[in-house]
Amino acid sequence: MPRTTIPAVAGSRKAGATMACACACSGCHGWTAVPKWAPTVGRCSGAVKVERVKRTSGITPWQWMKHPRVALLLTLMTPSVVQAESAQAPLEAVPMYRQIKDWAVGCDNTRACTAVMAIDDDLMAGLQTIIRREAGPQGALELTLRVGPAFAEQVLLDGQALSANWQRIQLEYDFDLLLEDDEALALIRRLRNGTRLSSLTEDGELVASLQGLSGALLAIDAVQGRVGHADALVKVGDAPAADVPGAPDTVVLPQFIAAPRMSDEQAHEIGRVVKGQANVEGDVPGMSNSHYEVHPLDAANVLVILNVGCSGEFCANYLYRVSRAAPYQISEMAFEVPTPLLAPRLSGHVAFDAQSGQLFATDKSQVERGCGLIQQWRYDGERMRPERVARLDRCGYVKPQFWPVLWRVQE
Repeated sequence: MPRTTIPAVAGSRKAGATMACACACSGCHGWTAVPKWAPTVGRCSGAVKVERVKRTSGITPWQWMKHPRVALLLTLMTPSVVQAESAQAPLEAVPMYRQIKDWAVGCDNTRACTAVMAIDDDLMAGLQTIIRREAGPQGALELTLRVGPAFAEQVLLDGQALSANWQRIQLEYDFDLLLEDDEALALIRRLRNGTRLSSLTEDGELVASLQGLSGALLAIDAVQGRVGHADALVKVGDAPAADVPGAPDTVVLPQFIAAPRMSDEQAHEIGRVVKGQANVEGDVPGMSNSHYEVHPLDAANVLVILNVGCSGEFCANYLYRVSRAAPYQISEMAFEVPTPLLAPRLSGHVAFDAQSGQLFATDKSQVERGCGLIQQWRYDGERMRPERVARLDRCGYVKPQFWPVLWRVQE
């Protein structure tokens, strides 16, 4: 850092000599007077060199700061300090999932985020409202209202008609309203100050609570580094949108090659060995009511799924990787877990596709109510790696394709 020279005040006396430092650091701000016996280096946390200056007896540090040349230097230094601190501020860790009042928000490993109105809604009277935004300066933004096939052509914000250039998405059994990018941004900024969004239908009114929306939007801005930028959802600033951090690279998984099939006789032999060993070792309770599935993994190994204590399609599931040849080497199936938020939940329904190498895990009873956790993994030759994870904790009959996504890979 270059040495900073402090302007002297005319009429100063030697007897009143002091030291002063100019700190371009977070440790001290502005000019700091220090005793004349202090060392000339290292008084600021940035190790800025200082020079001995003289002042008139009785002139305080505050008077030094009022000197025109000093004030100008401080004015020039302060923005750079703030900008440097802002530039170094780390983004919030991902993946992230949070419930904020009546809204759920989640962001995946690419910093793409989804916010959804999330309430327990057994009567299905809620207006499902979904906000999605990709990371980066050019990140796409979408606002979706799931108004249903009986929509009566009117959307209200706190009881007042809300006009917008909606795109109408007609599906087989559903009807959605969609806004994108700048139009979505303008309307979302209006919604964040409201309390109630509703749509009129032939069957009555669908209502979305906006309590928690501002917090969910701020979480998205924080994850994507948009706070203080012109395109922020909440805390809009003067920083150009072009300066928003770019999206991280998407994870690429190795291509799965389908393994050779095995005979039914060999599959049953392997399944019986795994079931017998699990029963002997006692690591799986309730073995009396259990069954197994055997699937080829690769040329040397198979996957055995041991289902225990099933009630309908809900089971406790234990997964093993087993060598194809006797004596069978049995080990628990390994999972890559980048963060505890992605830890495998294998209670419920588990299915493996031997052609794609994909393992699916979910609780179907929850999914039917529009909530839960859906995990999709892919075998990479050694372990299962996460491919897609989506989550919604509150049950409001929201379809899984609208849930916050916590992990995704390049397709």
